[in-house]
Amino acid sequence: MRQPIISCVALLGLLAGTLAVRADGPGPDQAAALAEAVARTYHQAKTYQGKAVFKAIQRNGRITRTESFDYRIALDRASGQFLLDRPDFQFASDGKKLRLVVASFPGRHLELKAPAKLDAKSLQLALPGPLRSALDQPAMPDWTFLLADDPIAALAGAPATKLELTRDAQHPGISVLSFVDAHGGTWSLRVNTHTHLLTAATLEMPVPPASGETAAVSLTYVFPTTTLDQPINPKDLALDVSQSQAVSSLAALSGQGESPLLGKDAPPLTLETLEGKPYKLQDDKSKVIILDFWATWCGPCRVSLPKLQEIRDWVLQKKLPVSIYAVNLQEDPAQVKAFVAQSKLTIPVLLDTAGKAGEAYGVSTIPHTVFISQGKVVRVDDGIPGNAQAMQEHQKEIKELLVKLTGQAETPAPHPNN
Repeated sequence: MRQPIISCVALLGLLAGTLAVRADGPGPDQAAALAEAVARTYHQAKTYQGKAVFKAIQRNGRITRTESFDYRIALDRASGQFLLDRPDFQFASDGKKLRLVVASFPGRHLELKAPAKLDAKSLQLALPGPLRSALDQPAMPDWTFLLADDPIAALAGAPATKLELTRDAQHPGISVLSFVDAHGGTWSLRVNTHTHLLTAATLEMPVPPASGETAAVSLTYVFPTTTLDQPINPKDLALDVSQSQAVSSLAALSGQGESPLLGKDAPPLTLETLEGKPYKLQDDKSKVIILDFWATWCGPCRVSLPKLQEIRDWVLQKKLPVSIYAVNLQEDPAQVKAFVAQSKLTIPVLLDTAGKAGEAYGVSTIPHTVFISQGKVVRVDDGIPGNAQAMQEHQKEIKELLVKLTGQAETPAPHPNN
């Protein structure tokens, strides 16, 4: 089962041909001033039209996978209209209705009330939870600068701790703003210092290598055309849904409703742990078993795994009869082991190297979390909550569910994986 690398933010690479040297003199204050000028330029644009070329490259030893696509953005702040047009989805507003067309769900589109304010936070809150993170994979710097109150913090996933400014020795008038994101990746934003517009961007983060081989994922963006404050042809803001049925929920959009596994026997599962020991789901006597399907290259997984670690720590502290496993999908064990060590995770890891367990459990997106009690599937979660508050509420909900399913056992109970 092959997972698309463009659905995550796990990342390494530099734009080809770039020779950036540290400028004589620019310091943190000048870097912050330029970042503020760029943000102000995008925020004050009454209209915006731009195209972008995105490319993702995943390298693992001798194996290289490449995916790329073009996308465009048109936005009119006065009317609240916009169109984000990508091959995998189209997201638009006519000022009254939000509409989302997803390529993998033909014949239907999500239709919701447009928020009163056109900004990133309002759009996030208007969407169903799983879509809040999915629509930002991969991250789009131009989209973020247009709509986020603090674009640098939004791209970083937290306030940037160190913002650096360099100048391109080969291209006068181009400066590079660099900062590290919350997952250890490094953003480099190439800025035209005359127009304060982005010309290109890269996000880089090495993936822990497998068996000493080079392992990395590279995301690059080029912005060949950007137009501000010019009239927009209405056709460039329009999303054609004339042949599509409007629905109001994610379940209706996907056409699947709840997971078909809910309430049914959990599919049998036989895998090896990261340490090479056999594990059979059928032999696990815990009252609750959690299977979290993930991969090292998946950006949302990098966010969710530490939260799952917190749940496991809480389970151990409460001495609940709950087993939690992180089921890695189709990656080299050495690479997985290096990632787990680097991330300081103690969650037991199962290796689904052939992808058969993922297929049996209907995994189409990750992270994908399955809750099993008394041999039955009782809950299935896809994706991650879209913001910190939603994540906190989700954590609380999971804890309440585990207490309910286990009867809040406060005495030591067998933990097959602990």
